[in-house]
Amino acid sequence: MNKALIILLAGLIVIPAVFAYESLDKFLVSRDDARVMADLQKTIGDVPDSDGIIRAWIFFTDKGFSTAAEYENRLVAAKSQLTPRSLNRRQKARGRDNAVDYFDIPVEPSYVNQVLATGAKQRKILRWFNAMTVECDAEQLTQISHLPFVASIRPIAAALRSDDVSISTPATHPSMSTSTLNYGASEAQIEQINASVAHELRFKGQGVLVCMMDTGYRQSHRAFQQAINDGRLLAQYDFVFNDGNTDLDTTQETEDQPRHGTLTWSALGGETEGQLYGPAYGADFILAKTENISSERHIEEDNWAAAAQWADSIGADVISASLGYRYDFTPPDQSYSYEDMNGDSTIVTRAADLAVLNGITVVTAMGNDGDLGPGSLIAPADGDSVIACGAVDEYGYIAYFSALGPTYDGRIKPEICAMGVGTACADPFNMQLFTNASCTSLSTPLCGGAAAVLLSIHPHWTPMMVREAMMMTANNADNPDNNYGNGIIDVGKAMYYHPEGDIVIDHRPLITFALYPTIPIAARIYGGAGINPTMCFVYSRETGGGLFTQTALTTTNNLDFSASIPTPDTGGLEYYITAMDINGVEVTYPFGAPEHYFKVRPVASRFEDSFEDGLYYWKTSGIKGCWAITAERAATGNISVTDSPFGEYHNNDTLDLESYFPLDLTNVDSIACSVKARWELQTNYDRVVFQASSDGGSSWMNVGLAITGTNTNFTTQSFNLTPFLGYGDVRLRFRMTTNSSTTRNGVYLDDFTLYWRRAVGIDNGRQTELPVRFTLQQNYPNPFNANTEISFSIPKSGYVQIDIYDLGGRKLKTIHSGEMEAGSHSLLWDGRNERGDLVGSGIYFYRLKAESGVIVKKMTLLK
Repeated sequence: MNKALIILLAGLIVIPAVFAYESLDKFLVSRDDARVMADLQKTIGDVPDSDGIIRAWIFFTDKGFSTAAEYENRLVAAKSQLTPRSLNRRQKARGRDNAVDYFDIPVEPSYVNQVLATGAKQRKILRWFNAMTVECDAEQLTQISHLPFVASIRPIAAALRSDDVSISTPATHPSMSTSTLNYGASEAQIEQINASVAHELRFKGQGVLVCMMDTGYRQSHRAFQQAINDGRLLAQYDFVFNDGNTDLDTTQETEDQPRHGTLTWSALGGETEGQLYGPAYGADFILAKTENISSERHIEEDNWAAAAQWADSIGADVISASLGYRYDFTPPDQSYSYEDMNGDSTIVTRAADLAVLNGITVVTAMGNDGDLGPGSLIAPADGDSVIACGAVDEYGYIAYFSALGPTYDGRIKPEICAMGVGTACADPFNMQLFTNASCTSLSTPLCGGAAAVLLSIHPHWTPMMVREAMMMTANNADNPDNNYGNGIIDVGKAMYYHPEGDIVIDHRPLITFALYPTIPIAARIYGGAGINPTMCFVYSRETGGGLFTQTALTTTNNLDFSASIPTPDTGGLEYYITAMDINGVEVTYPFGAPEHYFKVRPVASRFEDSFEDGLYYWKTSGIKGCWAITAERAATGNISVTDSPFGEYHNNDTLDLESYFPLDLTNVDSIACSVKARWELQTNYDRVVFQASSDGGSSWMNVGLAITGTNTNFTTQSFNLTPFLGYGDVRLRFRMTTNSSTTRNGVYLDDFTLYWRRAVGIDNGRQTELPVRFTLQQNYPNPFNANTEISFSIPKSGYVQIDIYDLGGRKLKTIHSGEMEAGSHSLLWDGRNERGDLVGSGIYFYRLKAESGVIVKKMTLLK
């Protein structure tokens, strides 16, 4: 839909896009008797069903009022009818004052009644189009045409959709994933779009409402039982038979009716361990049945539009629709022409774009007529606000049947791709089994599920933000075409993307803190509709649970924000940041807070990043692509970081993975650095080097030897950072460079570790005063194996002794005895006694004695 225009009626009127309280005159349509009569003759002549029934659209001139005051009253009433969920979603996308417009005002009831008084049978009432659809005979339609408020009449477009789904026996593949979930046969399709990494971070579409629009759904299949048992199937409606059952009803339809919908819903949201997981297996669902496969008129556009309107009213966040319209219309209807694929002509395309306008992310299939060549897409894939999906095989090659762009007005289609060849899904005929199916109908729910996952991570995103993030992080984004569009999506990259209009919290997460009275927190916050400076906060608490304490962030320029939060009394720190724009849109950092938060240890001498919490401590860059987290391989845990997630290796590129945590080495005596890595690179031509900068990133120095060639096992790589001691803003990065020839599997990094002799200072406003408390921190890690760190602070210089005792009170070792300067300190115990012998597993005590007093704590050694 053209952003400046909304075409209300096909071939009738074009009016400016409006929001609340736009002039009523822009919507009123003058009746043209000659045109109505021409419409009547065409509809009667072109659509005589074998049973004598005419199915037609009746468009009205107005909505039963003509004054500005009544218009405003109707808008207020329309807004009051929105569910809280629908209202919140609309305000997010359209602004607080523009939640409703003329399209949301109901069709005038007296007009409907007068149409039905002719004997016509009501099909659907569609307020978005100020229209209704009816079934009638020629005489009744003639009577309707004479009603003074009828603006136009046209036949309902209906298509005989061929059975475009090819079902095959499930293929078996050895698992390559380190994921917690056992995806079974669905592993390939989940890993290809890098959705597994979101699952590892506990994002599975939770809190997002997905509307499936299809043929019906076998709800007794075990793939759906978890969602149903959890109460996440919230509503369903059959727009074919106008009842509340979208499951198989043998009194009205054949066993094949819910086949297609069962395949698509399971691909998006199914959940069966060891067999199938959809990308959004944790989402909420509403089910719409819009197609009757037993009818001669299978796909009827008013059902699609009515279902979209219903989804909007309930509050759906995502529509996934694997149905489309263009070819094989029921004779004598003519199929849509290529000229109709312009984003403005068909009812379903305009309904889809109106849904997007109201805040719903619409994901739809490109169609399966790729053999017809360029321009073979179907409606509503031609919409300029929808996400149209093509199909690839498990190796990333476009399927022969995947329809091609461009649209008639020259826009590239599809937007994105996912696996639509041999896609794992639920068997629609056996409620215990699973199968594979092929068509763009199956790539679409994978993309729809990915959209739901992104909204569970970023609930403030609008549909256009979701669309941009998915497109700009797909693997063909640098060179989109009309086969792949922007390419195969990558959820692991998209979740860290900031689309236009996003609210950005730019914060370098702390990796330690000194035991001063307060801890400084700084962030640069911008974007959205403009930041509300009074609604930015940091929430903090001591490690171990409890309520977070709110501290306001302050600013002098509405860009750079800061706060000082209380230092925990005895333990580590957990914190997150929130910000709100002037429209009330709120974001959190890290994503998903307060369930997700940063964890920091006091006066630590070690920083470890296993990437299990995401990529917050690093930033990425590159000419064509960037590093991303992945659950494909890992040294420990389930997640690593790679330049080539699932084969996305970039030739002729320079890719940087740069540290984004504050690292102050001014008071550090020694430092060690290591990472676990595996790699498959073209020897001597493609390489990864580790680099460090002592001036905040202005200049860089190689540290250690380059990684090149092949090493398929994770091995520890160590780097000497001694030349950078004494500098206050040290940056680190991994830089990968490739040439134009050989493509390999790339490099995977895990378990990045820094160890230093003294505590790292805090670079964002480093404090120089001495700690005021005498404290002994809980050892870390605890329980431990081999080594553990003991951190403490003393408010004044003097004699300090640290001893280790067993449960019987026997002293095993003194790990320090002597003078220490006031400040924060940390020491290591290697699990050995004074003789150098390793002690056994068990509970031990460590005792700090200084001039300020004595503190004893307990720790556990496990072997």
